[in-house]
Amino acid sequence: MKIHFLRPSIIIEDEVICREIRLDGVPFIVNRVRVRNRGRSVARGCEAYIELEGNDIERTSWMSSNNDNTYTLSLNVDIPEYVDLCAISNDAKTRVIMLERGYREGTVESCRTIPPGDYEITLKVTSSNGRPAARKIRIHDTYTYFPEEIGRIIEFIS
Repeated sequence: MKIHFLRPSIIIEDEVICREIRLDGVPFIVNRVRVRNRGRSVARGCEAYIELEGNDIERTSWMSSNNDNTYTLSLNVDIPEYVDLCAISNDAKTRVIMLERGYREGTVESCRTIPPGDYEITLKVTSSNGRPAARKIRIHDTYTYFPEEIGRIIEFIS
């Protein structure tokens, strides 16, 4: 019982932060999803994945400012981390899902292009010492879908 009480508890929160980045010199708005460990111990070896149609699975990226970081991280208790999930160009013509290197390479080719129309994915965050967290997300193709948050294109559906 004590082990269960002390285990990490990963939560994918509803908060989305939008920030401008550049891919191939073109301005994009990245949608960052906040992840937090609400447990009582560090969640080790955390990785972020997305499940697309069928059995299509891709590793996505943690927000990172340099190329030296690994693709896993530790989620300390009650300290937020962010997954750079997807981005939309300022002209709303191109949407991409950030893959494991994120936007660090600065190219659209280093990401996965999203086809036209609304698109549903599942975001999963796993840990070597805790249970995984998952949320279904709809990625909209409208730059102004949330008028109060220009550039936000993701909506949590579960």
